[in-house]
Amino acid sequence: MKKIIAAILLIVSTATNAGGDSIAVKLISLIETGADEYQLEYQEADSTEIIKVDLEYNSLNYINLRILNFEKYKKSIKLLKEQLKINKQTRMGFFGGAPCLVDKKAKHYRSDALDVYDEFHSKDKERLVVYMFCEYK
Repeated sequence: MKKIIAAILLIVSTATNAGGDSIAVKLISLIETGADEYQLEYQEADSTEIIKVDLEYNSLNYINLRILNFEKYKKSIKLLKEQLKINKQTRMGFFGGAPCLVDKKAKHYRSDALDVYDEFHSKDKERLVVYMFCEYK
């Protein structure tokens, strides 16, 4: 029994460390740059720097990972558009710390997939949060 409990605790702690986090942001713009491709600009709540993220769904990177599909990408884009219209502080989520770096000096990144998570565990945050995923090549 002790071995089972230890194994469960190890799995839970590993999942927590590999998980993601969300931060407060102000969305600035979401510009369509191609067919189902966008560039998102936002500022972290405690910063004046503008961060640019190229958003696309790269099915080649996630072909074996069924949880990240094109339907979830489109749902995420729809939520970002709705949040941008409301023009209030919202949240942005990341797995692995941040999206893929394109140009550090220019604060330019990319995300290869998106998904919406319900952060039901927190009463003081937006519940629906778009999370970015990066598949390094």
